[in-house]
Amino acid sequence: MYVYKLTVPPIAEKKIYLWIPVCLSGELKRLRIRTEDGTIWQEMQLRPGKADWYAPLDVSAYAGSSLFFDTDAPADWFGNLQFSSHPPKRESCSRPQLHFTTDRGWNNDPNGLIFRDGVWHMFFQYNPYDVEWNNMQWGHAVSRDLIRWQQLDTALFPDETGTMYSGSAVTDRKGSLGFGKGSLAFFYTAAGDKNDWSAGVPFTQRIAVLRPNAAAPELDCAMEKTGITAVGHIAGENRDPKVFWHEASSSYIMVLYLDGHDFAVFRSPDLRKWTLSQQLTLEESWECPDLFCLPVEGSGETRWVFWAADGYYFIGDFDGYRFTPESGRLCAYAETGSRIPYAAQTFSGTEGRVISVAWFRLPNRNKPYTGMMSIPAEFSLVQTENGLRLRAPYVKELETFRRKLEHFTDFSQPIPLPEDSAWMLDISANSNLEIELPFGAVSLKDENLTVLGSSFALPKENNRCFTLLADLEVLELHAANDTICAVWELPPQKGGNIRLHPEAADSAQAILSVFDTNR
Repeated sequence: MYVYKLTVPPIAEKKIYLWIPVCLSGELKRLRIRTEDGTIWQEMQLRPGKADWYAPLDVSAYAGSSLFFDTDAPADWFGNLQFSSHPPKRESCSRPQLHFTTDRGWNNDPNGLIFRDGVWHMFFQYNPYDVEWNNMQWGHAVSRDLIRWQQLDTALFPDETGTMYSGSAVTDRKGSLGFGKGSLAFFYTAAGDKNDWSAGVPFTQRIAVLRPNAAAPELDCAMEKTGITAVGHIAGENRDPKVFWHEASSSYIMVLYLDGHDFAVFRSPDLRKWTLSQQLTLEESWECPDLFCLPVEGSGETRWVFWAADGYYFIGDFDGYRFTPESGRLCAYAETGSRIPYAAQTFSGTEGRVISVAWFRLPNRNKPYTGMMSIPAEFSLVQTENGLRLRAPYVKELETFRRKLEHFTDFSQPIPLPEDSAWMLDISANSNLEIELPFGAVSLKDENLTVLGSSFALPKENNRCFTLLADLEVLELHAANDTICAVWELPPQKGGNIRLHPEAADSAQAILSVFDTNR
C-alpha cells in the first residue's frame, strides 16, 4: 500500500478541481482519499495507467489542506494528478444530438428527476472513472427545454453507508425535514457492502436535501446528506425508492423494490416516518418502481399505473394505501427486437404532465461514454382494440428543434439523409411498401410492420402510419398512435439515402425532418 500526500491550493474565489487520470485498460485498484484527521472522504476503483481522460473531483472544501491517497497504484501515477479552476472539457467525439450522454464515463438509471423554477434536473447513476459499471454515484444534468442538457458536478458520492444507488426527488412542502419549506428532498438507496468502505452494511433508503435558494437553479446542486434513514433494511437488496405527494390522502407515498418480484408501498406525513401500507408481488417484474396517475384520452377519466424497470406496467386503482391491479402485465416497449430502454422514471413538479426518461443500455463502442438517456416522453392512456394501453409520444418540446421538413410523394429518386444531424421519417401508406435505409430494411405488408428484422402487428386503427427517428447510434420506432415503441442500436453510419417503394405510386407519403439543437 502506497500513501501519497497532496496539498490543495488555497481557494481564490473559484472552485478547485482535482483532475484524476482515468485509464481504460489494466487491473482495477482501490483508491481511498483521506483528510488530515484520517477520515475517509472518497473511495473508488480505477485503473492506474496512462490517462485516456481526466475525471474532475471538486476539492474546494479542502483548499489549503492536505489530502492523503491510499492505494497500491504505481507511485508514478500520482504525478499525473492536476489541479484546475474548471473541470476538463467534454470529451470530443461524435455524439447523439437528442439523447443525453455524459461528458465521460458510464451512466445508467435516471434518478431524482424534478422540474423546479423553469429548470429540469436529471440525476443519474454515474461512474466517471471508467466506461463500465462501478463506483455508483449521482451525476447531475440540467435543461431548460428537455432536449439540450448541461452536465454539472457530481451530486452524491459513496460513503460508509454504501455506494449511491437509484432514487427520486420530491418537494418538502412544509419543511418537515428541517431544511426549510420548499427544499428538495432526494431519496436514494445506500447500497451497503458494494464497496470496501461499507463492508457488511445492508441496503437502506436515505435522504439528501437541496435547501431552497441555495444556488441559482441552473448552477451546481448544493446537495447535502441529512443522515436520516427513511426506511431500513427489509429484504435482499431493497432499493430504488420513488416518492411523490398523494393529494387525495394527504400523504407522501414511497414505492420500493424489495426482492424477487416483490414491491412495497409506504406512507408518510412528513417524509421522516414511513409506515408500510402494502406489499405486492407483480408478475415477472423487478427494480425501479414508479406509480403515477394518467388521463384516459377522450374520456375525462384517470387510471393509476404501477411501473417496473423493463417498462412492464399494470393499470389499476390506488387509494393512497394500496394499489389494485386491473390489468395483467403490459409492456411500454415492444418486446420484439432489442430490449434497450430500462429503468425509466417520471419527473416530479410537472403540474399535470407525466414525463418519463429511460436509460438506453447501449454499448456505445469506442466512445468515451457508455449508455445514454431517452428523449423524454409524455405518458397518457388510450383505448385500443385490446383495451387500455400506455401512449408515449415524444414531449412537445422536441418540435422546437425541427430545422427542416420535406414532404415526398414521388419516390422515383432516393431521398438523401443528412450526414451530421438527427432525423425523423414520418410515413403514411395506403398500400404495402418497402423502405431501404443505409443500415437495414423496413417493410409494411398489410398490418404487419417489419423493422430491421423485428415484426410488429399494427392495430386496425393505426391507419398504417409510423415514425422512425435516427440519432447517430440509435434508431427508434413509434407506431400505433405511440403505443408501439421500439429501439435498436445502429452501426456506425454517415448520411446515405432512403429509397421507398410503395406498391402504388400515389399510395404513400413521407416527411423527412432534420433536427438542429444549436439554436
